[in-house]
Amino acid sequence: SIYNTFASGTAGNNVTTQDVITMDNFGKVGIGNSSPQAKLHVSGNMRVDNLAGSGKVQLYADDAGTVTGVLPIAFSAKSNISTTPIAHVIQTSYPFNTENYDLANFYDNSSYEFSAPVNGIYHFDCAVTFGAVNNVASSSSAYALFIHVDGVSSGHSTQPMAVGGFRTLTLSQDIQLTPGQKVNIVVSQSSGFTINLIGNSAGSFFTGHLVTRL
Repeated sequence: SIYNTFASGTAGNNVTTQDVITMDNFGKVGIGNSSPQAKLHVSGNMRVDNLAGSGKVQLYADDAGTVTGVLPIAFSAKSNISTTPIAHVIQTSYPFNTENYDLANFYDNSSYEFSAPVNGIYHFDCAVTFGAVNNVASSSSAYALFIHVDGVSSGHSTQPMAVGGFRTLTLSQDIQLTPGQKVNIVVSQSSGFTINLIGNSAGSFFTGHLVTRL
């Protein structure tokens, strides 16, 4: 064991000591603990300067056992545009141009895209609200909502179109992403006419977060 004293004393007098570091005969090391119960047993807080930084609240161990800090990755966006016209059968990126929060700054509210910073499983939720229509081109007319990854659909939700009333579509999906892949929300409609998307509403949102790093 390695000891230190609580305070300086007078030469020749007894002093009170405390354990600083202990290694037992099984190779267990205790810091601030004279009876370690694991290979490393720390009694008290532990600090690693390389992990310091605002918001670094998670630890990640790679295949070699190297531990690093992981920034919390999560965002929530909405649109502050009251109406956005959507042409017949034209796929259009929904303008989620206002961030409620973006914890690690990986959502771009000008391109409406989230860029994956690390390899992992991400979860996304989205909803869009279409304005009312007065008539439709055919009985097969529909609304559609897509999650795109690098411009390719990764999942979609559709709903038959009906005259009158707003229609809200929702979509929830887990997606495995590699660093740099971009995710955005795309909508389309086949009414035969131009109809509006409705913004400024809790009925339209785009959120995502990292579930687990790979």
